[in-house]
Amino acid sequence: SSDVCSSDLLTQSLNNLGAFYIDVRDYRMAAITLKEAISAAEGTEFEALLANGYMNYAKALSMTNGNKAEVMKYALKSEKLIDATHMPEIIYQAKHAIAEFYYKAGDVKNAYLYSEMAYAAKDSFIKESVQKQLSDLEAKYETGKKQLEISNLKSKQLASDAEIARKNA
Repeated sequence: SSDVCSSDLLTQSLNNLGAFYIDVRDYRMAAITLKEAISAAEGTEFEALLANGYMNYAKALSMTNGNKAEVMKYALKSEKLIDATHMPEIIYQAKHAIAEFYYKAGDVKNAYLYSEMAYAAKDSFIKESVQKQLSDLEAKYETGKKQLEISNLKSKQLASDAEIARKNA
């Protein structure tokens, strides 16, 4: 269990460090670090971390004008794992990144195809978000309505109690 936890932390730390190197435009160090993250995650149950490592590695390779076939290999490995999450926001990000990789490689047809998939995932994410907000608002409305009803009943009870007290006085 502690080996699993330390492997998880190592993978996550290496992924974060690799992402940092991408942010500061040190793509060579990003690629090295992310390759270590991938090695740490492969063969474990940390598919989300592995998917993240694959995608970040593809980004680092892409930014160094690395082997386009290798960029796509890792991007598509990431996509396979990410699609299994059924999380539209993450799927959108992956499909969008893959569209950019295809575009950079000069494959406009696949770039367009992945852009379409990305925006379909984004639409799904937005729809889920709006449905959740609507559900939350409906719950708040119903709660407010019940609280108002309780308040009205308490007021009637107080008035009734006052009337009874006045008649008994």
